[in-house]
Amino acid sequence: MQGQLRMFVFEPDLLFSSKIASTATKLGVAITVVTDLQGFLSMLKENWPVGLIVDLDALGARINDLAGPVHEKCCTAVGYYSHVNARVAEEARTVGFDVVLSRGTFVAKMAETLRKIIQERRV
Repeated sequence: MQGQLRMFVFEPDLLFSSKIASTATKLGVAITVVTDLQGFLSMLKENWPVGLIVDLDALGARINDLAGPVHEKCCTAVGYYSHVNARVAEEARTVGFDVVLSRGTFVAKMAETLRKIIQERRV
């Protein structure tokens, strides 16, 4: 669908990514889910999504690999993490993520967070 808003999701857990995709579909946003970091980085070189949604825990020590794409792309970057891994949240903020939430907060505010990305893009 030409002109449809698109977000990229890096989430190795297919069940969780389907929850994100379902919420996005209800909001009229196309989601492309990528389960491996190399594929995700490759997509970012070729495409300009309106938003990035990233499982920060799955990045592990490679969070800095997203520093360039997060700063170069005209999009909102959202990262979520396990509440016991607060260190990764600080790293994501340093790299330039716009929104960093614990996984539980992201789940609770998923529709609201996606809606905000859409509204920012349309303004």
